[in-house]
Amino acid sequence: MMAKRPWHYDAVDVLRHPLWVTAADRTGRVVWYEAVDPVIEPRRALANQLSRWANEGWHLETFNSKDTHFYCFKETERRYVGLTTTDPSKHRQITKQL
Repeated sequence: MMAKRPWHYDAVDVLRHPLWVTAADRTGRVVWYEAVDPVIEPRRALANQLSRWANEGWHLETFNSKDTHFYCFKETERRYVGLTTTDPSKHRQITKQL
């Protein structure tokens, strides 16, 4: 008899379009967002953001390839960057769109 393989939940696999990438500060206020191109696979979109934030001087704090988000910091600022299916432009707490 074969041993069962452990099942691991992959949050990225269940995402459907449209998607946005958002960045929130420590209080949860969205400070930046952009729409994800529907032809880009969600995992690739998140990897692109990881690279982008690193190139802008942010340091990766936590990341799991099966998650839809990561944390990064720069000096005293900390950001939660993640994929969302909710349109951030309809959220009241947005400070700016780049």
